[in-house]
Amino acid sequence: MSSSSAVSLSLDDNKTKWNYIQEHLRDSVVAIQCTDAFFFDNEEAVSGNATGFVVDAELGLIVSNRHVMGPGPSYHKGVFFNNTEISLQPCYYDPMHDFSIFRYDPAELKSFKPKAIALCPEKAYSGMEFRIVGNNMDEKMSVHPGELSQIDRNVVLYGEGYTDYNSFYIQASTTSNGGSSGSPVVNIDCEAVALMAGGYVSASSTYFLPLHRVVYALEFVKRNEVPPRGTVQAIFTHITHSDAEKRDLSKEMAIENGIDVDGTNGVLAVEKILPSGPADGKLKIGDIVVSINNKPIPGFVEMSDIVDSSVGNNIDFYIFRDKSFIHVEVAVQDLFSITPSKMLRVGGAYFHDMSFQLAARNSVPISGVYATTYYDSFMPFDQYDSCRIIYSVSGIPTPNLDALIKAFSSLNREQHVVLKLRSCDTVREEQVCLAKSPLVSLPDIIFTRSSATGFWSTEPFNGFLQSGDNTVDKTAAEPTELSAQNPKTSAIKKISQKVTLGKQAITESLSKTLSTITGNDASSLSNPNKLERKQNQNDVDFPSKLKKVAQCMVSIQISSISFADGSFTVTESGNGLIVSKDHGIILCSTRLVSNPTCEIKVKFQGKVEIQATLAYSHPLYPISFLKYDPGLLKQKAGNLVISNLDLKHVQNADRLATGSPITVLSQSNKDGLQIVPSSVMSRGVLNTSDCSCCTIPRYYNVDYFSITIAPESKQGFIGVVCNSKGKVRGLWANVSFCDNEGISSFYGLDISVISHTMATLISGELQNFENLCVLNATYSKYLTIDAKAFGVSDQNIKELNQIVPAGSQQIYVVQNILQKHASDVPSLQVGDVVLKVNGKFAQRLDQLYIFYNQKTVELTVIRDQKELTFVTPTLQLPTFNTRRVVCWAGIIMQEPWLPVQQKSAHVPSQVFSYTESAGSPARRKTQFNSYYVTEINNTAIKTLDDVVRLVKQLKSKDIDAFNSRVASNKHFSSGEMPGCDAKVRIVSITGEERVVSIRTNDQYFPAWQLVRGPAIEDKWEMNML
Repeated sequence: MSSSSAVSLSLDDNKTKWNYIQEHLRDSVVAIQCTDAFFFDNEEAVSGNATGFVVDAELGLIVSNRHVMGPGPSYHKGVFFNNTEISLQPCYYDPMHDFSIFRYDPAELKSFKPKAIALCPEKAYSGMEFRIVGNNMDEKMSVHPGELSQIDRNVVLYGEGYTDYNSFYIQASTTSNGGSSGSPVVNIDCEAVALMAGGYVSASSTYFLPLHRVVYALEFVKRNEVPPRGTVQAIFTHITHSDAEKRDLSKEMAIENGIDVDGTNGVLAVEKILPSGPADGKLKIGDIVVSINNKPIPGFVEMSDIVDSSVGNNIDFYIFRDKSFIHVEVAVQDLFSITPSKMLRVGGAYFHDMSFQLAARNSVPISGVYATTYYDSFMPFDQYDSCRIIYSVSGIPTPNLDALIKAFSSLNREQHVVLKLRSCDTVREEQVCLAKSPLVSLPDIIFTRSSATGFWSTEPFNGFLQSGDNTVDKTAAEPTELSAQNPKTSAIKKISQKVTLGKQAITESLSKTLSTITGNDASSLSNPNKLERKQNQNDVDFPSKLKKVAQCMVSIQISSISFADGSFTVTESGNGLIVSKDHGIILCSTRLVSNPTCEIKVKFQGKVEIQATLAYSHPLYPISFLKYDPGLLKQKAGNLVISNLDLKHVQNADRLATGSPITVLSQSNKDGLQIVPSSVMSRGVLNTSDCSCCTIPRYYNVDYFSITIAPESKQGFIGVVCNSKGKVRGLWANVSFCDNEGISSFYGLDISVISHTMATLISGELQNFENLCVLNATYSKYLTIDAKAFGVSDQNIKELNQIVPAGSQQIYVVQNILQKHASDVPSLQVGDVVLKVNGKFAQRLDQLYIFYNQKTVELTVIRDQKELTFVTPTLQLPTFNTRRVVCWAGIIMQEPWLPVQQKSAHVPSQVFSYTESAGSPARRKTQFNSYYVTEINNTAIKTLDDVVRLVKQLKSKDIDAFNSRVASNKHFSSGEMPGCDAKVRIVSITGEERVVSIRTNDQYFPAWQLVRGPAIEDKWEMNML
């Protein structure tokens, strides 16, 4: 039925036909579950819900949006109105416009056959009544009415992500929302006149893509052919005839040169030209297009017809420029030749060719290689996020991905490579990046898209040379010299730095600072390396001791392999302290190594770099210990002077009292060494459990002190607190409150907290860590003046005041119970005042929280104004930090670490997950932030061994066959990818239970595990399951 006859229907006839629209279309509209597996082009790895509709039921073809299919590796499932599920094959997405075509196997539909919706773009007109029929907000068959407003508006610029170009768009006002993308916009005869593309919810504005190029492409796809698509690498815009007159093209001149002023709404003008493209130097911004190849061009449809049919040839533009009409010949390039169809994964980083999308958005040439991911360990994108276009690798130009692959093939994996990068934006920022493939990562892979099916095949990338085989100039890739020349990474090259005294920053030598602090003559300290012992009233060795402390500081670079222990940190850099140079032990803040699955590089005074391992992260304090090979350091360091902290007094050191004078030494890569005289201001109890975005707390019952004047730098991770005699009495540690948002703060810790761990690490007897036990409570401090209100007797208060130093008298009240014991077991309760532990008054927090080799303790408490004494069990802490991570279907699993067990209502298994891989099958299914896995396919899961055993059984046996079929680039109908249907039972940390169904994807998300042995020196290994 024509549009004119549709208008002539009576009101009652129209109403009756609209009432039956859902019945007519319900079997033709498909809800699409779409997932982009990886970051690709300008699209993220994300899952969503959208819509498509059948356009050929015999061949099984469905039309939707390009942004629904995604340009990179992706997988999709379609759900018909009767809940029949089918796997969709992403056979075609348009390289320019926002449409795609899926294929399904019609044989999979046993109980019904959908009707194809006819495509009639010519029937769209302004004022036409329509219905959007789609999957609005994941609600199937939502129908939204409206009237078409504009049918020739320019494309919509949404901001981030995909943008369409060189097309008209249709605009209307509707209530459609997320999930409607890809919905058909139908007229009263159930014919599709446009395709739902996007909109602005706040303005109720909805935008539709006209179907002209969809009709064009569909005819080729039906024949299993790729439709020719051309480009001159220029962006055009539609302007009105009035705007053209303002550009000096009068109505008379336009008519004289063949422009139909009265029969059209405007003309096309050049809006943007990509540098180095076919149109560069030929067309100019502002040119008005009159005709191409002697054919009038009133709009985008006519232009596309000519450009697409002229791929590989020249076309003649007849344009109006500077008050004159001229002919310009421009070559038409194959648009698919600048559409990425290959991707390289190296060391966790993903690379592909520059795309038209990226270049057009940012007005840059389509040249170089685009690095898609910014949270990997291969490149420190926390520093280079704005510059992602790689144009050189160790002096080798990389105009495209093939050149990058060839460049990597000539380099040694163990060598650093120098990457030259430029930004995607118009600022044209350029940077140099020092990168190195990590020792442990997912396998290096080349992904290649099949134009026949849209699936991506994989093949191993084994291009790196073995050690010693490369012929690249090593001076260009050697990190030591570059690091030494970089003042930001030179720790204490000369101890002459920017020193902060109070709030006033001044630049002066360390000698002047030390003389200010100690009262020594500055001239005697002009050379810190030849400090003379000079008598003063405090300590003759004070300047020398501070200098030794400074020589203990090292720079640390962290690159994570996977997520673990509630941390989302991927790359991080900071500082640490050598606490035993003979045993190779470094102390650092746990915030720096919050993710235990990491590779660690340590730089000594900016001159020598060696690998280290995470020896132990303390479960109760925010401090960690690293281990390096002191023999290897000695080989590389030569005459480098390296010290370690003097900790002989640590075990018997008293706590720093309020008001104690101190000196804080702190270092960061940004601000260098800072020495700040200060004093202890107060003491408190730290419980990091008040973050609204992190459900898993980090630390409980940390006895800390604050100081009056702190170092200004927030970039460092750990510093040293010395008393007035230069002895190390405390640590100035950076503590994380929210790993997600990077929220942290500095706290002072008494040096005694590391004594037991240090002794264990030096002895090498790791089984001693098994002796660490805790009580299941957090505490608050109250002054003894408040003790009577809780029911503490006068006698107890008197005795407590006699044994506790003046100014430190306080009581400890249970604030929260972390993990409840069985109901018949005597235990602490909220509100208890803990007076004595094992018969002795509790003077310090650690005395009522940390125990060694004590399965039970005797407690004397005040509860409800009454004194009680009972024996209660302690909680055994894990011997080791996380040593194993397993990933299946994107679920990243490990054993629950201490804070998880303390936070959980109960611990139903030893398999815990707090995140899933982006773009993975699990990401769209699980709705808990963190959970225990207790069952897979009706098989009980208690340990990670159970998971690995079952995953190996569930692995698809068709991976190789599927990969070969895709690589052959031949057509087949099925949209099924290698994997299996799995039922997973999960339990949240609050005890809520849920069963989720997951379809695994072994092609894009194969299962793997990270394993590290029990020894301190053991390193992580990755195994594909």
